[in-house]
Amino acid sequence: MKYLICPSVFVSVCFCAHGEDIIFDKSEKTLSAFGKVWKAHSGSKNHPEIKNGTYKIPKKSLMVGTEKVSGVPQDDKYKAKSYQDSKGFGWFCWVGSGNLGIHPDGGPSGTEGCIGLLNEDTRDLFDALRKVYNDEHSLIVRD
Repeated sequence: MKYLICPSVFVSVCFCAHGEDIIFDKSEKTLSAFGKVWKAHSGSKNHPEIKNGTYKIPKKSLMVGTEKVSGVPQDDKYKAKSYQDSKGFGWFCWVGSGNLGIHPDGGPSGTEGCIGLLNEDTRDLFDALRKVYNDEHSLIVRD
């Protein structure tokens, strides 16, 4: 794997090409991927955050809920407010083999262990994931 430092306010390792890593830094509360950084968190008062480690993001793990997007399966589950960003766009990206994922955090603040994106508009990350829909990736979770 090749790592590059992102030119941003946060010094984070970025996903820079097909098959490389996506980084969730719990202490910085950021998700770094595709040369960009998003605000993110995991867990809530009642649910633990995602554990540190490396998780597989399988091929074709992206789902959309609130609208039809060419080439991406739609599932009504992801129409729920808790999967939508402030613009009303709902989606989910599976991580690992359980129910963990990356998604906008649109309901009451917090997730059930997933990585919740806090940016008002998350379509840019969705679109970047959609471009690499047929590739497998790793998610590295660290403090």
